[in-house]
Amino acid sequence: MGDLLKIQEICDRRNITLVVVLMPDEVQVIEELRDKVVASYNFTPDKFDFRQPNKLLSQALVKNNIYYLDIVEEFVAAGTQTPLYKPNDIHWNIAGNRLAAEVIDKYLSGEFFQ
Repeated sequence: MGDLLKIQEICDRRNITLVVVLMPDEVQVIEELRDKVVASYNFTPDKFDFRQPNKLLSQALVKNNIYYLDIVEEFVAAGTQTPLYKPNDIHWNIAGNRLAAEVIDKYLSGEFFQ
């Protein structure tokens, strides 16, 4: 959070609006992968929250008046229809990059920034 606060200070001095995008990890999106992680580490599925990092970071961003966009819900919804990550890789494939770009564009083009 310290680095983000420094970035926020720089943006404020230059009258720039900072927006942080919370990008989902594939384990947050791909149910089969989540099930493998739960089984491998003997987690109790209903007691482990894979979205906790997003929740904690979003709370800190709100506390510090930093705008953010969490795109995990869009990825979860789209991920049931099409793969969004490269196989055996943590990076998005073309569909994942396209989805992220569309969601970010929609957010930045919205009334919030008018």
